[in-house]
Parts: sequence; structure tokens; C-alpha cells
Amino acid sequence: MTTSRLLGSLPCSVELPAGGGKTWLLVDSIREVAGQSGKALVLTHTNAGVHSIRNKMEALSVDPKAAHVGTITSVAFELVRSYSGIAGLVVPETPDWEDSGKYVEGARWVLRNRHVRDVLAVSYSHLLVDEYQDCSIAQHALVLELTQAIPACAVFGDRLQGIFGFRDPIVDWEADILAHFPPFAIDYVPHRWVEHNQSLGMWLHQIRDLLQPGSQIAFNADLPFGVTFVPATQRRIELRDAALQPRPEGETVVIIAPPDRGSARSVASRLNGAFMTMEDIGGAFMMERLAELEQSPPELFALFLADLAKKCFVGYSKLDQAVLNRLKKGKTASGLTRTGLERTQAALDSVLSNPTFETISTSMRTIRAAKEAQLHSREAWNDMAAALEHCAPEGERSPKDELGRIRDQLRHRGRRPSSRVVSRTVLIKGLEYDHVIISDLDRLTDHCNLYVALTRARKTVTIIGKNATISVTETKRRPKGSAPSVQASKAPGGG
Repeated sequence: MTTSRLLGSLPCSVELPAGGGKTWLLVDSIREVAGQSGKALVLTHTNAGVHSIRNKMEALSVDPKAAHVGTITSVAFELVRSYSGIAGLVVPETPDWEDSGKYVEGARWVLRNRHVRDVLAVSYSHLLVDEYQDCSIAQHALVLELTQAIPACAVFGDRLQGIFGFRDPIVDWEADILAHFPPFAIDYVPHRWVEHNQSLGMWLHQIRDLLQPGSQIAFNADLPFGVTFVPATQRRIELRDAALQPRPEGETVVIIAPPDRGSARSVASRLNGAFMTMEDIGGAFMMERLAELEQSPPELFALFLADLAKKCFVGYSKLDQAVLNRLKKGKTASGLTRTGLERTQAALDSVLSNPTFETISTSMRTIRAAKEAQLHSREAWNDMAAALEHCAPEGERSPKDELGRIRDQLRHRGRRPSSRVVSRTVLIKGLEYDHVIISDLDRLTDHCNLYVALTRARKTVTIIGKNATISVTETKRRPKGSAPSVQASKAPGGG
């Protein structure tokens, strides 16, 4: 009944707290649209969000053909690639997501063409956009252009979950969104926690009012069942104890690291390989390492691999400066006795004697199979090995190009599931885990990131910090000099 009422109220916006069933309502809308012989264009911001929508469609037995589901930037890329002449932009076969802004702007030009809008109007009856609080002004303008062709539009979001930032300003829910998509009234039900921990769900709903910049929250009093604050000490054993405690088989755990890049890898390195580091979809860490490799002379390839192993594994302290100095001078790693690391040393020596991308790839697989250290960056290690396997030093495909192709495939097929993962909020928004561990509360005090972190948990939340009481700060998202509200551009007649 709610879905029918929603579809009868278009255009509109739906704002619900985390766990309130926004995405389920969106998917049920797809189901009802399909029942009316329609088809929906469904947009969101992340590939995790795309796969979440597709999984929910499968759970509700919705025909996959009932909707085209993609990210805003991927659909923009498709439009630009299909109509490059109108867009005034030539794009590669594999997207370069550093140019996302250009794709969005080019797609806006494409959508001003009357014939393109006619094609979209025939192809889709409804437009549904999830996580709308994370739209940039440019993406919002793109959606408004789409509504010229597909006016039956609903947008879904929650302004307290707005954690993404772009080069251009972010939409303001009141000024930018409600002017075009009036609010749709709906009661909040904490669906995520009904079968897991209802008291946790109620507490997370109540805490929303406290998560305002400038307010103070105490995490050591009046906590519901399943929420625990653990004081951090100089021994730094609290994270390990919380992470490695026994849990029922099949239950999932995420450790949420501070928002800055590199923090997740640092946290994972302290847990003896028991937790995997989640990489961003663009593979920034991998791209940076491969860029270093492409700039390195072949005689330093073995040194590169040794340094990479130390970044991706824990337990390679014996690959010390003495070993690195030998490799830098072109001398074998096995020239030094490192008990327990013999296969790793042999793999490094193999690269030293035959410094090619393919040899590095083979040696990476040898190092992983040797299990002489514990791998905590599995995704990065495996994808870099795969990228290097298909490259030649003088070949047409560079390691970075090949990695870009591999990561683009990941966008479509989804990540390999991991029940023990370390991540940042920006990579897991929209996902759920049985247990959440916040590794450093003192570095996660901004209101939106903290809310997203807390609400990923279905059953328990463990909060580690020096201070149980924090002053809530504001999430920094909007660049200085915010742009004004955007109106949809009217395409010129016949254009």
C-alpha cells in the first residue's frame, strides 16, 4: 500500500533514517512498476549500492529486466560514449573515473537533445535515485535533466548519512531537493534490527537528535544491550581483543578505521591477517604503487616487490633495511640468512635475475602461497598480481591500464565477500554487518560519519576511544563558495 501511494505521489522525495527500509521501498517500487508493464532507470552513487539493489531485487523475485541499475557516473559515461558528438567529449573504452565530472557535464549536454530524451521516454517509465543526499550540484542537475524525459521520479536519502564529498558543492536537502521533489510522508520502522537487536535500533534512532555539531555525547552511560565502550590504553590491545573474540560461525564483523586514507591498512596490519583491508573501487593504493613501478628501472623491481610485501603483509620485519639495501645494490636477498623467509627471499631473487612485470606477478603468487607472513591486503595484492601478469615492459598495456580494466570489472561483478574486514565509512555506506568495531572514536567525531559507522551494525557495536564523551563536529563536505540551486536546463527547440 505504501508503494502504491508513493508511485501515486511522484515526483517526490523519501527521507528515512538508516535501517528504515529506503532501499527496500525503492526495490518494491521497481516490482510494482514492472507489474504495470513499466521499466525503471535506477541510480545510486556506489557500486556497493548497485549490488545491494540488485540483491534485494533478487530477494523480492523482481525480474532483472524490470530496471536498469547503475551509478550516476556510470550512466553519465554510457550517455557520453553513445552520443559523444553531442557531448563534445571523446571517451575511452574503459572509463577514467578521474574524469567523472566531465562525464556528468557531457551527459547533461546529451540530455538537452530532444531526440535523446524521446529515446529515454520510450525506454523508461520511472526514474528512482537512491542516496540522494550525496549528490553533487552537477549530479543533481543531471537528474533534473533526466526528469525532462522521465518525469515520474522519486529520490531517496537521509541527510544525516551525507558523507561523500566532490570537487563541486553538495546538494542542500531543503534548498535544492525539496523544491523539485516534495517530501513523501512515511512512518519510520527500524527494519534492520527487528530480528537482531531491537533495543540497538531504538537507541540509534534516538541518538540522531544528539548527533548535531556542537553537542556532546557520552558513550559510557545509558547504553542499550549490544553497545560497549572500551577505554583505549597505551598498550593498544583493546582493538585486537575486540576483533579476535570468538563469534558464531557465519557472522560478519567490520572494523571502522578513521576517515583518512591509509588508516584501514594500518589497522589491519595490527591483526595478524585475521581481517582484510577493503580497497576503494578505483584502487588508489594500487594505482600509486603501480605508478611507482612504471617509473622504476628494472634493476629496482625486486626492491619494489619487497617494499610492497611489507605494506600488504604483517610478519615481514625480517625484510629489514639490510635486505632492502642488498636489493637496491642488485645483490640477492638470500645472501642474508632470514630463517622462515626462504621462499620469499627466493621469489625476490627471481625478480632480481629476471626483472619483468610477469616475473613480479609470478613471484607475488609464490609469496602468497608460501604463507611466511600474514596477508592483510588481499584485494590489493591479488589485483596487482593479475594486472602485472598481462603486461610486458614494452607492451601496449601498462600495469595501471590493466589494473583499471580489472577494477572496472569489479564494478560490475561486485566484491568477493569477506566476513572480517577493515574499512572506512565511505566504502561501506549502505552495507550491513552483524558486528561493528569503531577503532578510534577520537578520530571519528563528525556527525555524519559517526552516524553511518554506528548504523552499520545489526547486533553489536564496540566503541574504542581515549574519551567516552565527545564533542560532535560537523562533517566537512561542501567546498567554500557553494553554488546556488540548480534548475533543469531547457533544451533548445529541435536540439
